[in-house]
Amino acid sequence: CGGSAENCPDWEDNPGGYQFVSWIVGGIVLYDDEQMGDDGDQLAAFDNAGNVRGVAVQLSPDFGPYAGTSLWEMTIRSNDNGDLISFQYYDASEDTILDVSTTYTFVTNEQLGDVINPWELIITSTVDLSIDLISGYNWISFNVVPEDASLSGILGSLGTDANFVASQSDGVSNNYGDYGWYGSLADLSPTQM
Repeated sequence: CGGSAENCPDWEDNPGGYQFVSWIVGGIVLYDDEQMGDDGDQLAAFDNAGNVRGVAVQLSPDFGPYAGTSLWEMTIRSNDNGDLISFQYYDASEDTILDVSTTYTFVTNEQLGDVINPWELIITSTVDLSIDLISGYNWISFNVVPEDASLSGILGSLGTDANFVASQSDGVSNNYGDYGWYGSLADLSPTQM
């Protein structure tokens, strides 16, 4: 990568190391719905053991709906159908490696996407969590760090259907309708029920 890049990966493809191939003929990398693909960016495929199974080539088609944008082409390698393949993306502008949430179950000679209808590789920085509640008391916890940990941020979609919250260690709070939540419990912690 050169320059001051500290996290530039040394991903190397091994064409002779695997018996079978499949292809991403045209792929698009989306990070929170924004298309990625600046100079120096990289995309690679991996098996469960972390072995590189393919390194992508950046394309910029001069036709079609993605003309002038970055798409990706990759030969994915394996010795067995059914291998679970994951992906990582190197964002050169941020000097960071991002995990791609899209995975692929290897099928010999399969072709994924093209430059007109690219196969989507999705990177997300947020998780939507929805917990079904029953009438009465519910004990809940969540293993994500919320963007807004306030009671109104987490329980706002319940409206006035939620009227009392108690923590095992941090107090209680009541929902006063138009006035909102009030009490010693102001935020919900992802580490406590």
